[in-house]
Amino acid sequence: ATGAVPDLSAGNVLARIHVQAPFVEIGLINPAFPAAGLRETLLERHLEPLAERLHTHIRVGHRTLMGSVASAVCYALARAGDVLPGSVVDLADRILAELDLADLVDFGPDASGRLTVQRRTCCLAFAADTPKICSGCCIPSARLSR
Repeated sequence: ATGAVPDLSAGNVLARIHVQAPFVEIGLINPAFPAAGLRETLLERHLEPLAERLHTHIRVGHRTLMGSVASAVCYALARAGDVLPGSVVDLADRILAELDLADLVDFGPDASGRLTVQRRTCCLAFAADTPKICSGCCIPSARLSR
């Protein structure tokens, strides 16, 4: 493990949407490993410009969107944990630190040993057309029932 990461900038990523699982398929145009790090290729060249563009259309803050990125990293690693070497929690800690997103989620095993993701930013699922309360909701339930 050299610590090298593929170029995840927007111009190098392809996405295909499906109506059935897997709902999103991701690929790379050029699977090279540039000198740039994960933060630069994934956040600065891809997700942050996307977040800025989204912000011109909807009123969702940068921290909320980055909370979704942090949460997605943890859920992806939890699902892939059986095929990854070493501790998934340690890997998540390293990736989130590299992305400067570690303060947006708590990730680790619960009392039964099952990996859980607890967001520190709201995903806004309660504000959707069909509202719901997600399992890792960071808003105290007493505030949601008002």
